Amino acid sequence: MTTVLSAQENRFAAANDVVWNSPGTNEDNSMPIGNGDVALNAWTEQNGDIVLLLAKSDAWSENGQLLKLGRVRVRLTPNPFTAPAAFVQTLKLETGEIQIRGGKSVARIWVDANRPVVHLEIESEEPVQLEAKAELWRTKTYHLDQRAVSQAGFFEWGNNPNGLDFDPDTVFPAQDNRISWCHFNSRSIYPLVFEREHLESLLPKYPDPLLHRCFGVVMKGPGLAAGDDRTLKSTEASKSFRLDLHALTQESSTPEAWHAALNKVIASTDAAAISAARKAHERWWAEFWDRSWIHISGAPEAETVSQSYAI
Repeated sequence: MTTVLSAQENRFAAANDVVWNSPGTNEDNSMPIGNGDVALNAWTEQNGDIVLLLAKSDAWSENGQLLKLGRVRVRLTPNPFTAPAAFVQTLKLETGEIQIRGGKSVARIWVDANRPVVHLEIESEEPVQLEAKAELWRTKTYHLDQRAVSQAGFFEWGNNPNGLDFDPDTVFPAQDNRISWCHFNSRSIYPLVFEREHLESLLPKYPDPLLHRCFGVVMKGPGLAAGDDRTLKSTEASKSFRLDLHALTQESSTPEAWHAALNKVIASTDAAAISAARKAHERWWAEFWDRSWIHISGAPEAETVSQSYAI
């Protein structure tokens, strides 16, 4: 049976929420969430750590790879999301968020529908300490020779006799309550691709979209202070925390210019703006679910189809 719901009765979205009752171990046990530009895989590990693997739709490297921005591990002490507390993790379609519950404690993860920002909000039954650590893997320059490049699947330039170089991320010195990192394309594979296709004459007509592209994250939050260049820690135990991950991709002359540009964007927001952003986010998702839907009920197989379509 196909049911058409009124705009006031779009509760079918909530009926299709995905609910897990146990934590995972790695990214294979993650829930995806995003806004069409910034995306992440989020999961909770056996020790209660919340892990966020961030991506962005325009994070193209010097070699034309679409890279992840990085991974962030959030640890609470004592951790409310471990046994014996009842664990529930829910992908809430109706509000575009992931909720993690342990007893009466809850973590909410949402990617702002209107801005390139990820928010993690913690409300704990008892005071906890928070540590958020950036786990980065592009830490040094490395080289792949011609054979390794072909084996890695870089077919367009697999026969390049010089192989390929891969550059590291830039990690900035910590600033009070924020840490920052980015990837800056100081060079580009773009001209080589044109040469391999014998299209060198078109290079002046189509500017290089990779050269000097810079993308990364500034991570900050109220009540947090930098422990080192990759770690934020709470200044005192609290029942409430918020962690904000601001992402930006733009062409920049240097990593420092990118950093200054993103800090300028962040400076224009405050607690009131975050509250307004949350309301606008929820309104965007409400309007999204109100536009159109297909809801199928009856047999369990039909409900699975309905949930899959919604997701």
